[in-house]
Amino acid sequence: MTKIINKFLDEYLGDEVNVIYRRSKNDTDDYFLLSKNKTLILSFRILKNGEYIIFRGGKSCELISRWFGITEDEAMRCIRDWFANKHNINKISDLNKFIKEYDTTRT
Repeated sequence: MTKIINKFLDEYLGDEVNVIYRRSKNDTDDYFLLSKNKTLILSFRILKNGEYIIFRGGKSCELISRWFGITEDEAMRCIRDWFANKHNINKISDLNKFIKEYDTTRT
């Protein structure tokens, strides 16, 4: 089933990642990673202390859940694993590759 879902995600979300950055009211950095068709893949927040909080793309999880008859939590794990494999994300800080254009002081 994983291969089928990954093939679907390759077609539906693709390789391209568009990043939207927003500074929140509480002075955290919020990043939204969108697919080629403007679907939210995931978003994450970087707190003042450098910790990351990752949020799932709700509509993507709902779609995968409905189409493949799995729970939204299982769909989230499928999307997470697919995204991590596709973009060589081995640890949370690897998400920094998507924020370099906004803040070159982060490592």
